[in-house]
Amino acid sequence: MKVESIWIQNFKKFENLEVSFKNKILEEVSDRFLILGDNGSGKTTLLQAIALPLALATGKIQSIADFDWIGFLPGRYWKWGTPRIELEVSFEAEELQATREIARKWYDAQPKEFQEYRPFVEPGDSRIVKLILSGDFWQAGNTDAERAQFRGRYYTQWFINRNEQSFRSYFPKLPGIFWFDQFRNLGSNISREGASDASKEQSGSISYELGVGYLRRYLIEWRRKQVSSNTNNPVNYLNQLENLYKKVFPDRSFSGLENLPSLDSPTEESTYFLLDDGHRMYDIAEMSAGEQAVFPILYEFVRQQIAYSIVLIDEVDLNLHPPAAQYLVSQLLKIAPTCQFILTTHSRAVNDVIGESETHRLAGGVLCL
Repeated sequence: MKVESIWIQNFKKFENLEVSFKNKILEEVSDRFLILGDNGSGKTTLLQAIALPLALATGKIQSIADFDWIGFLPGRYWKWGTPRIELEVSFEAEELQATREIARKWYDAQPKEFQEYRPFVEPGDSRIVKLILSGDFWQAGNTDAERAQFRGRYYTQWFINRNEQSFRSYFPKLPGIFWFDQFRNLGSNISREGASDASKEQSGSISYELGVGYLRRYLIEWRRKQVSSNTNNPVNYLNQLENLYKKVFPDRSFSGLENLPSLDSPTEESTYFLLDDGHRMYDIAEMSAGEQAVFPILYEFVRQQIAYSIVLIDEVDLNLHPPAAQYLVSQLLKIAPTCQFILTTHSRAVNDVIGESETHRLAGGVLCL
């Protein structure tokens, strides 16, 4: 799934804005597109305008009030009149086939009473679907079949919520929308499996210590499963994560676990997840700020098996010096070759990597370049 264009009216700072995400030379939808602009020019707002209708269409959220992005205030959504966002979204044959398969399995798993009340709607095969958000009403295409093209991950998550983990194998084939905001670090944007609903709803305000604790626990569990598993174990998530990590930080690796006496109890131990930079070993909480900005992205790619999806990264160069930011951007399509990355920056170094043919420069202010 890729977004080909967007039109925005009365959404936050944008009274009227239209952007094409096609390569200006090739006239093909870009897999890696840059939004360039000064502070306050609306880069984050543009990403939010992409994410909001797609989050509704894919079932990631159920209402505008559920939209979880720091700086988006549902209470001010109507401030400048009725917001309207129109997206043109394209699909590949592979993701549509997988969506049809999981939709059929989802429907067959529903109670008989449900099936008697609602006939099965097979997801369509439309190459391009227009997605509209007008106020709090959204519409995907002109038929129920086109609407269902967006729902593959929703159907799959239904099975996961019922602890049918084998259905995770569908995730790498299904379209989705994912975003990483400008406040990301180890404690802010890490998904909290097993956390309470209240903490999930307040993910932006979750404490750093709690977020790091969740992440460390998941990594430790993955490591222990990696060590104890036999060859029948189908997925090695930690190995996948380390491979992605090395694509961005080629001189670093995962070292393993370290047990030290707990400071809180003389009879207990604390377990740390260590990384190795070639000179020393350090726990994830001791990562540099640049590593912390990148690691949550890599972790979510593995945990959610992201593919065929639209991925929004705000301030892609966050806490990275220019060569490191350039290297990260150059590696994105190696991390997820079937995804579309839409990035924001006010860094000339990042702009030099992507180029003007795949860049939209927002008006307003003097660029910090």
